[in-house]
Amino acid sequence: MTAVVVPQSGGAQVLAVGAVPADAPVSVPLQATAGFTQIFTVTSLAPLDLGAAAGARTLDEVARVVQQGTAGQPAGSYTVATTVYRVVNFGTLEVTASRPGAEVRIGGRRVGTAPLTLHDVPEGTVTVVVSRPGFDAVSQTVNVQPDATVRVRAELRPETGGLRVDSDTPARVLINGQGAGTTPLRVRVRPGVSNVNVVPLDPALRAETLLVRVKVREDTTIVCRSAPEFTCSVR
Repeated sequence: MTAVVVPQSGGAQVLAVGAVPADAPVSVPLQATAGFTQIFTVTSLAPLDLGAAAGARTLDEVARVVQQGTAGQPAGSYTVATTVYRVVNFGTLEVTASRPGAEVRIGGRRVGTAPLTLHDVPEGTVTVVVSRPGFDAVSQTVNVQPDATVRVRAELRPETGGLRVDSDTPARVLINGQGAGTTPLRVRVRPGVSNVNVVPLDPALRAETLLVRVKVREDTTIVCRSAPEFTCSVR
């Protein structure tokens, strides 16, 4: 049996295992290399010389050597198998949230709830999504380093909708009794029904009060006109 080990970086190694009894397990020590490594395992009834594959930098080069080395062998007297493995380093990921119990997903897969510590996270870039009903989800992409800890802190904010108030005459706007500013106004508010009071700065005009339903991640617009009298409507 002969094994040809081809790291992703190239520079193939030829490992002559020697004679192996039928159905006997074989253990071959392999050097840990970054990235993917492919192994060609050639088993034959007669000895094969695959030394020309040493140092090969591509799989095609190794395949040609294997093909040449087995060219004179009778059909069924040899087998060629390939295996791919990857050496991965690991780091630690800690996830906390402003709202305990928020769901944590990594790469789209649910891994638990915050606060959460995950060991043995493969190195590389991962996307962490923290969510909880009634709050906007927080997504953060981080780079996990070997033997290091990456910390993700998710500040969950309540879901909101947009409220826009336009008027052809300046007016103050109160939302649920709280001053929000003057027109033209753009604010984010909690979803649901809000009491909106639009008070013209011109004392001769009468204020308008509306009950407005605001939906999550949608914009609601109130338009006010001063003639023939001050009126507001939801668009």
